[in-house]
Amino acid sequence: MASYAELKEVKEAQGSLNTMIQFHQGRRPLSMSESWAETPSNIERAQHLLDAVQLAPLLSEEETPSCASQHILLVSFLFHITLISIFETLFFFLYVSALENTGILKTVGGFTDTLLRDCRQLGPEGRSLLEWAIAPYVNATEEKGAHASLTRAAFNHNLQLLSWYYVIGLAAAFFAAAGFGCYRRLRIPWRRLLLENCGLVCMLGLFEGLFFTTIVYPYAPVTSQEIAANAVSGLQTACLYPILL
Repeated sequence: MASYAELKEVKEAQGSLNTMIQFHQGRRPLSMSESWAETPSNIERAQHLLDAVQLAPLLSEEETPSCASQHILLVSFLFHITLISIFETLFFFLYVSALENTGILKTVGGFTDTLLRDCRQLGPEGRSLLEWAIAPYVNATEEKGAHASLTRAAFNHNLQLLSWYYVIGLAAAFFAAAGFGCYRRLRIPWRRLLLENCGLVCMLGLFEGLFFTTIVYPYAPVTSQEIAANAVSGLQTACLYPILL
């Protein structure tokens, strides 16, 4: 496939290409000003050109071949998924994970807050008795807590690295598809692709923020009273009822 700009550089096609091609394809009759095209040398040049090059009209932006359209669609899809993966990774590890930790600490605090308030009202004798009761468990509990914190941090760090590996893989696929499209000299609408996908990701971010702020965060989970009731019921079933029976 060749364009007019390419054909006019061919040595055998010097002169008026449109005149020769239109005349030999019988598109319109020859005018007086174009009578030179009937010369044997020009006829031979035109025939040589027609035999050597497949003439076709230039493709417009809307006339992209089917395979090229599919390739452009693939590039757009990979770019969109790459942006979504970046957004989801940042959104989860910077916001959702902190929200989950806060929710768990809030639930546990429902049990410990009451106990801590009662401890502040203890007298000297009560404090001494409590210290004697918990002393054997303080060091072991703190060591286990520190070890669990480090283990959890390392595990979550590996998860975060894995999520970024997914992002890198998608980005590599996008750049490979885009590079191959540039190699094929496809007319990829980069400006439209960038504006559309960035706009969609921004709208998704706004919706996610609104949804988590107004729905997820205010959501009422299981209360500490319900947990206490279930714990007491379990103790009664496992410890008291067998003895009574």
